[in-house]
Amino acid sequence: MLKTGRGLTLIELLMVIAVTVLLAVLGAAPIGHLVSHWQVRSTLDKSQTLVRYAREQALASGQPVWVAFRPGRPWCLAVTQQWPCDCLQANDCQFNQRSVNLLGQANGAVSLSAHTFAPGQALRFDGLRGFSVGHAGRWQFSRDGVAGELVISNHGRVRRCGVDGAIIGLASC
Repeated sequence: MLKTGRGLTLIELLMVIAVTVLLAVLGAAPIGHLVSHWQVRSTLDKSQTLVRYAREQALASGQPVWVAFRPGRPWCLAVTQQWPCDCLQANDCQFNQRSVNLLGQANGAVSLSAHTFAPGQALRFDGLRGFSVGHAGRWQFSRDGVAGELVISNHGRVRRCGVDGAIIGLASC
């Protein structure tokens, strides 16, 4: 006896394709938003590490250490023993005869969009207690509507937060 199998009709196949495309389109926006979260959070993590390193070096050496920065696109942060310097210029900001910096080009479309420092000012840690009195402030990093801040207190403490709770896993600013 010959069995005849039931296959898919053209209409059924087109319906499966349509549903698959619809699910892919609806899922693409949330995934893109998550990528923005991850990139901003990664930038905050790297920036926090760099700032903590600068404070530790000030305490270890007993000398002031600066974190120079340049906002916008491209942006940069750099640890330096000399101020002023331009962290976008190669080898302009040096720490122990080497560059210790974070460049915005390496972090995708994340920008250093805002800060609370005066024009031409840098973050400075004193060598005695690691304080940043008079040089404390905030840097805001953002991408596609997702923003987070790196906050440096007068006591040299560094913390990360999400603007309006925008960063998953971080406290709201």
